[in-house]
Amino acid sequence: MMDAMTAVQSLDALADNTVAAPSSSLAGKFDQLMSQSRLVAPEHSESNGVDMARKVAEDQSASLEKMSDLIQSAGARLHNLPPQEMVAANIDLALEVGAMSMNMQIKMSLVNASKGSVETLMKNQ
Repeated sequence: MMDAMTAVQSLDALADNTVAAPSSSLAGKFDQLMSQSRLVAPEHSESNGVDMARKVAEDQSASLEKMSDLIQSAGARLHNLPPQEMVAANIDLALEVGAMSMNMQIKMSLVNASKGSVETLMKNQ
């Protein structure tokens, strides 16, 4: 762990542009690590993204159906439950709705970020 004095000295060296070259042992260790690495070409799927979008849409549809079934079953059995179990069922339902909503928000933010990246890329072309 770097202490405060070493950190200040390192920052001063960077500011003065007097950073020393790495030692030969450090450079040798880096070369050794690089020669041992196993670089593998990334795998490309034949999909053009349509399959992924379809899967996301199907997952979201299944979540909505599950939520609808949960709400209907809760509504059908709530009148037969004692108050404590009623509260517990409402809490479970609220947690499920919250989790689904959060999941949808995450997916939408990823879609919007991707859309923004593509728009920026096209604008810079």
